[in-house]
Amino acid sequence: MKLKDELANVQAVFSENLDRIKEYAPQLKASGRYKVFENRLAWDCLKAFVGVDTLCSWYDKYGCTDTHIESVGRAALRNLGMI
Repeated sequence: MKLKDELANVQAVFSENLDRIKEYAPQLKASGRYKVFENRLAWDCLKAFVGVDTLCSWYDKYGCTDTHIESVGRAALRNLGMI
């Protein structure tokens, strides 16, 4: 994973907001407004809790793509038992 150095940070910030994620995930699922639920949940959580400025800085810092960022978000959610 290209962003493995960020996984602990992302997981920590998701953990701090776990109640909000647990409340949001069923609402998202029920809405049907996603192509792949896990990807959408990862991106929504990343944008809300990590922040767009930080996410955008990773493109230059790590030379990553959207797929790499999505992967770290999914991994953090998976480690917390949310997906």
